[in-house]
Amino acid sequence: MGNELQLPIESIPAHVVVTTPSGEVETVNQPTLEYFGKTLEELNGWKTSDLVHPDDLQHTIAVQQKGFETGRAHNVECRQRRADGVYRWFNVLGLPLIDTDGRILRWFRLISDIDDRKRAEEALRASEINHWMVLRRPSEPAGITGDVGFGTISLRKRGGEPLSYVVAVEYFYVCNRT
Repeated sequence: MGNELQLPIESIPAHVVVTTPSGEVETVNQPTLEYFGKTLEELNGWKTSDLVHPDDLQHTIAVQQKGFETGRAHNVECRQRRADGVYRWFNVLGLPLIDTDGRILRWFRLISDIDDRKRAEEALRASEINHWMVLRRPSEPAGITGDVGFGTISLRKRGGEPLSYVVAVEYFYVCNRT
């Protein structure tokens, strides 16, 4: 890649990765190098390294591959490993640079840190579950039958409620009733 694109890429305060049409890392900006603590060559091996969390790797590769095949922009959320070993959530937006003949010249990836948002979403989910459990009337046992004291418990899903919620509410109800 020529210097004509390096200056604009360096001016972007987010992580930016530029790849060839086939996905080989061509260049990155300084914030990207600093975050990962890796060289450009090391970043090229991201599919076989620990840069993307193992639980997110296959999905991330599949989304990127589909983008390559269709030539369309793609977006994926995944955890990426910081230089100190901490994984944080990122949104990776892949955008193709297309010439006048419709050929993809490069892919630009804008990698935005969304870890705080993901943590806030999880805290909200936990709060909603807690609120739901407090509001649910204990006079409506729904998920546990049998004698908990002797370990005879049968769990079931009722009314479309996720089993884990039913278990939490009903276990508390059965164990704490007088």
